[in-house]
Amino acid sequence: MSFPFANGRPKVQSLVSGATLAFLALVICSPAALAQDAETCLECHDDMEMTKNVGDHVVSLYVDLEQFQASVHGQEGLECIDCHEDLDGFDDFPHDEELADVDCTGCHDEEGEIYAGSTHGTEVAKGNVLAPHCWSCHG
Repeated sequence: MSFPFANGRPKVQSLVSGATLAFLALVICSPAALAQDAETCLECHDDMEMTKNVGDHVVSLYVDLEQFQASVHGQEGLECIDCHEDLDGFDDFPHDEELADVDCTGCHDEEGEIYAGSTHGTEVAKGNVLAPHCWSCHG
């Protein structure tokens, strides 16, 4: 005679628990999930000579991991994709050279309102590529 229980739990619950664990293992081990950590980003961004041109200026794309980890954002446990949202789920590296600008107002809404009303914010809104953004001073 067969009973609908395994180890004191209904068989259906055991199957659901096993399926859930298998699904989570697939998600955690998928290339997209693995591509979202700082190590993946630092495969390129630990190069001190990595730069891009913005107007007539050369801008460094180097990331000092120790400096980031010591920052407020690093201490809060933020990952690169928490700010660089257009790379969330991306796994085809290297990525396009141009990414969307980081929107600091997602977390810093009061500061964003002040910035938007400032000379810097109004120049960015006009499309001035050389106008300072939050990260121009705040790294």
